[in-house]
Amino acid sequence: MMIIPDEEPEQQVDSSGDEEGSWQILADDDVEYSEDDELFLDDNNGMFTAPASNYDYDSNQDNMDMDVDDLWILLWIFKFQERFRQSDVAIDTLIGFFSLVLKDANSHWFKKFPPTVYKARKILDIKKKSKTFAICTDCNKLYDIASIIPANSNDNEFSGFKCTHVEFPKHPMQKYRECCGSELLMKVPVNNGYNWRPKMLYPLLCLKSQLSMMYQRSGFEQLLKKWINRDN
Repeated sequence: MMIIPDEEPEQQVDSSGDEEGSWQILADDDVEYSEDDELFLDDNNGMFTAPASNYDYDSNQDNMDMDVDDLWILLWIFKFQERFRQSDVAIDTLIGFFSLVLKDANSHWFKKFPPTVYKARKILDIKKKSKTFAICTDCNKLYDIASIIPANSNDNEFSGFKCTHVEFPKHPMQKYRECCGSELLMKVPVNNGYNWRPKMLYPLLCLKSQLSMMYQRSGFEQLLKKWINRDN
């Protein structure tokens, strides 16, 4: 009984070279890249180049604790997080790894490179798209903090701000048309006197960001269909 081994696949070689043949090597211009590779490639096909970031930051470069020429590293990391939807924990680990490697390569040049994602966002002045309001503790009415606390709040003439919300402005009975009248501010003692601060704060996140976080939840599509199999 003879056992015939499987035929090995033929190797494609370029016979235009020497007599023994040589492997065909594609030139850089012949390589096709997908759209996802555009994140990492520049005009010179260099890996891990600084991408164009769409983050809005208003950092003052004169007072910055880090060399401006090195900011592209942080921008690339945050762009990487946005493109591949990485968590803050993963990006914090990545920034910490970059910090160790860069400081080991040149401790003097990268001595102010941030070791955490919190400090990196602080350098770039990246903030969450949210707005904080003062809230009435009685009727839950929201107020803009800047509109209820004047710039010269330490002035003795300023005595606080009371809620002006009317729950039933068209009610036939006068007592239901009265303002809430609840005090929204309180005095906070400081070294040179006191400051006025809201009794309660309400952070309101951007609706677009909230919807994006909800849609990206793991198993979100299955949760939408869960009501079909619910118990009647």
